[in-house]
Amino acid sequence: MTRTARQTLLRVTLGLTLIVAAGALAPPRTSGDGVDADPLSRSLAPLGPIKAVISSMLWTDLLRQGQLGRTERAQVVAEALLRLHPDLGAVREYLSFEFAVTQATRAPDRLRHRVAVIRGLQVLQEGLEREGGEELSGPLARLLTARSLVDPWFGAVVEQYWSESPEEMAIDVLRHATDSPDDRLLLASLLVRRGLREVEVRSDPWRARRDLEEADALLQSIGENSEERQVIEALRDSLEEESL
Repeated sequence: MTRTARQTLLRVTLGLTLIVAAGALAPPRTSGDGVDADPLSRSLAPLGPIKAVISSMLWTDLLRQGQLGRTERAQVVAEALLRLHPDLGAVREYLSFEFAVTQATRAPDRLRHRVAVIRGLQVLQEGLEREGGEELSGPLARLLTARSLVDPWFGAVVEQYWSESPEEMAIDVLRHATDSPDDRLLLASLLVRRGLREVEVRSDPWRARRDLEEADALLQSIGENSEERQVIEALRDSLEEESL
C-alpha cells in the first residue's frame, strides 16, 4: 500500500470517528421552555416528590444560568445538584459538557482551560467509580475522542491528568462500557485508526493485527458493513505483503 493510499484511508477513518463521536457531544435536547425534561424526569422518578421538585428546580436554574453565560452561578447550582443526587448520569453528562466544552472553549488562557477540562473529566470519572456508573463509559470516551480532534490543548491536559493519550484512554474506557452498538462502533473506529497508524510507521505490526481483528469482530457483531471494514481488509493485505 502506498503512503498516499494509507493517508487517504486515515482521513476516511478520522472522518467516521468524528461523526460517531460528535453526535454524543451535542448539547442536551431541550423542550420548548429550554428544560431538558426527558432524561432528568426518568432519573428523578424513584426519588419521591420533594427531592424530585428540588432537583428539577436546580436543573432548570442550572440551564438558565448556563444560557445567560453565568458560569460561576451555574457551577454552584451544578455542584449542589450533584451533592443531592450523585448517581444521576444525565446530570453528570450535562456538567461534563459544560465544563470540558463550554467553559474550556471560553477560557481566556491555558490555565483556566486546563482547570475546566479536568473538572469535566472528574465529573464523569467520579460517576464511573460509583455503582452502576458504567453507563458513563460511552459519554467519557466520546468526550475524549471528539475534543481531542477539535481542541488543540485538550490532549496535553488529558495526558497530564491520566498519563495516557485521549485515544488510549477512550479505548480502555470503551472496553468496559455497556456494550451498546454506538460504543462498539466508536471502539472499532478508534482501533482501526490506531492500527492504521501502526502500519504507517511500522512500529508494532503484531499490535496492529490485534487491533484490526478486534475492530472487525466488533463491526461484525453489530452487522456493520461499512468503509471501516474495507479499511481493515486493505490494512490486513498491507501487513501480509510486508511480512512476506
